[in-house]
Amino acid sequence: MNLIEQLVTHLDKISSVRHLTDRTEAIQIALFPDQPFEGAISYVTLGLSHHPLRMPDGRDIRQEIIFCSWNDANPEHISSSILTFCEFMLSKHQPLLRGDVVGPSVPIFAGTMMNSVYAAIPVIFPDDLHLLGETEPPTVLVWLIPLYETESAFVKQQGWRAFEQLMESKNPDLLDFNRPHLC
Repeated sequence: MNLIEQLVTHLDKISSVRHLTDRTEAIQIALFPDQPFEGAISYVTLGLSHHPLRMPDGRDIRQEIIFCSWNDANPEHISSSILTFCEFMLSKHQPLLRGDVVGPSVPIFAGTMMNSVYAAIPVIFPDDLHLLGETEPPTVLVWLIPLYETESAFVKQQGWRAFEQLMESKNPDLLDFNRPHLC
């Protein structure tokens, strides 16, 4: 099953595809309504996986990004932020590993003070969606979770395991970009 077939099988129909015409890379963002929950939108990159990325151990891997929000978030701002992030990834030619934090920087988009992102396994989706398509090297789906600067610092100081335990114990609404800080 190819990437798009697998996404549609697990996330239902694509409502729209966004891309910015001034970008040089052929990366698009597919929007899946009511995923992973009713009233939410999942944004999935299409095309990032055309670029193998080198892991620290020398192996190559392909990745696509998934980002989730509630319907009240601005899809243009989110799509633009994701595409900018993909350009950053391609400039470094390095994949995101579980627990990686990128930031802090400026707020990830208007309307939030979150200024970092956390790379996670997309545990809110079926396990069959974590590894995409039949590519060589394999394509992994990475869930980008927006963080506040204090949360970013916590991950960098305490590690991803401690942060994921904190998320499990507090059970925050990770689709709310104005949620209370975890730490």
